[in-house]
Amino acid sequence: MSKVLCIEDQPDLLSVIEEALEEVGYEVEGAITSEDGLAAFDAFEPDLVICDRDTIDEATADVLRSALVQGRRGAEVPVIVLTGSDYDEVILGDAALPLSGPLDVDELLVAATGLINGELPGDGEHSE
Repeated sequence: MSKVLCIEDQPDLLSVIEEALEEVGYEVEGAITSEDGLAAFDAFEPDLVICDRDTIDEATADVLRSALVQGRRGAEVPVIVLTGSDYDEVILGDAALPLSGPLDVDELLVAATGLINGELPGDGEHSE
């Protein structure tokens, strides 16, 4: 079972995301703060990280940038950034997949499944 870490500072939205991911078979760990997200990243060893743009502080951005390059198990850990506006690549670079606008759970599930399976949704193979 693939593991997904979700860092989202709005508890109601976090619950919606967790439930949607669990319904399709993912093991999910939720975190409300950057600090909790960092602790969960190390302990949970996720296959994918979903994070809210507004929840990312500099320390979290540093860890996620490292995750994009090299996960703890020797493989890249993909990151989806939820953002209500245009994605600022300065935060994590162009390796993270931004999902802009109001949350579309179906779009999130397609993106999560694609990234966990090593593909960038809509573009075929995930490239570095």
